[in-house]
Amino acid sequence: MKRQFSFLLALFLLVTCASAETIREQVHAPEHTTETFQSPSGRSHVYVDAEVIVPSADAFPIYEVMPRTFTPLEAERTADLLFGEKQWWHGDSEKAEVYFTEEQVEAHTVHGCNLYALGNTNRCLTISWQTVHLFGRDWFHWNYLEYVDEQGGFSQAACTPEEARRRADQIVLQVWPDMVFDSIDPSLDGLNDRYQGQYGCRVYYRRDMGDIPVTPVSMQIARYAMQENTIPPLPYERLYVDVDADGIFHLRYEYPAQIGAVVSQETTLLPFSQIMSVFGQIAPLTIASGERGENNTLRIDRIMLGFMCIQMKDDPSRYQMIPVWDFFGTYSVSGDVYSHYMEPRVTINAIDGTVIDRKYGY
Repeated sequence: MKRQFSFLLALFLLVTCASAETIREQVHAPEHTTETFQSPSGRSHVYVDAEVIVPSADAFPIYEVMPRTFTPLEAERTADLLFGEKQWWHGDSEKAEVYFTEEQVEAHTVHGCNLYALGNTNRCLTISWQTVHLFGRDWFHWNYLEYVDEQGGFSQAACTPEEARRRADQIVLQVWPDMVFDSIDPSLDGLNDRYQGQYGCRVYYRRDMGDIPVTPVSMQIARYAMQENTIPPLPYERLYVDVDADGIFHLRYEYPAQIGAVVSQETTLLPFSQIMSVFGQIAPLTIASGERGENNTLRIDRIMLGFMCIQMKDDPSRYQMIPVWDFFGTYSVSGDVYSHYMEPRVTINAIDGTVIDRKYGY
């Protein structure tokens, strides 16, 4: 009896220890990796010298995701924080209240409102979404909340990243507590021309699912490609704040998500070595079209494991968060350099190793 009990105890401890492994331990991912790959012709080269970023969790549950619209309460709280409590008015009324208008434009329905600072129409908070009716339900053609100070963003004084984040946090964390600070883009990519050379900091936020981030990216998924016979993918949720020495001059939140039920409590992820094997086969091909030029190279400096929202295979009208590996870096050919801090060069499904085109969402 004692021998049987000892065996069961040992088995229990073994299972417990195995399940307590972190995700990094489960997939055997290093903290840094260095590798080199080339195309079959030998003229395209991929150099990996990258930090491998893995969530500090021990399991990867799968969640269902639904799109949602912004609420009057969100608009009011954001306006109070940006303009001062009730120091704003509705674009269609000289009252500090929020209501969304509705307008039919051909097959689309446009909803939204404009809120202005009292005495300063250069400062405006816009909430807008457009729906199209497909397959018996409404789908979002666009969906965003945006604040713009037309006279802001031109300060020549210095703005430190720490101060920029502090000011952005004062708005974001009070209105959207489920969003967390992600990064400050060191390259200042993806900005409007109006801000180039006169820019403080762009502060990015992301959604965290427990200890696992939804990897923020700059792509938006062919959102204008809606057709009557096609179920559209769900554009990526994105939130950022632009801050200079004078304060916040631009805030934009696109495609807010509503997190639903857990589809699967745990998933089995492929070993990191298999992911790198897939990457090594695919990455050189992604730049092979530039082989007529010189210095046709891709340099990967950041590899991230996180959530991505995709359409469910068995029902394209539903969406879920799945784990993916994103490879970020710089592509150069004939002296021209193409780089975007939040645009992955390759994305790989962490469960089955399939390659995902982020621009299409699958």
